[in-house]
Amino acid sequence: TLAGASIDQGWDQAVSAVQYKLSKILQGYSPKLVLMLGESSAQMLMNVEDDFDAMRGIVFSLRADTKALTSYSLTQMLNVPGCKRDVWQDLQKVMDK
Repeated sequence: TLAGASIDQGWDQAVSAVQYKLSKILQGYSPKLVLMLGESSAQMLMNVEDDFDAMRGIVFSLRADTKALTSYSLTQMLNVPGCKRDVWQDLQKVMDK
């Protein structure tokens, strides 16, 4: 998703753009995992309004062969180094599968 003061893009347009991009990726590839980093990416891709704590670390199925996992954003990992441990623990849930 592009962001910035010069881009006139509301939430609904951003959600549409992100979901369109994901659908194009899923048409061309068969990823085993979609990693959603941060609350906004999870809300946009899953089209839900749940807060981050309700989604973090839960493995969803986007389709039969593709799982999705929400964890902390890259910004959070850089600013709060301790959450990298939590991201690693979240990833363990899908690494065995």
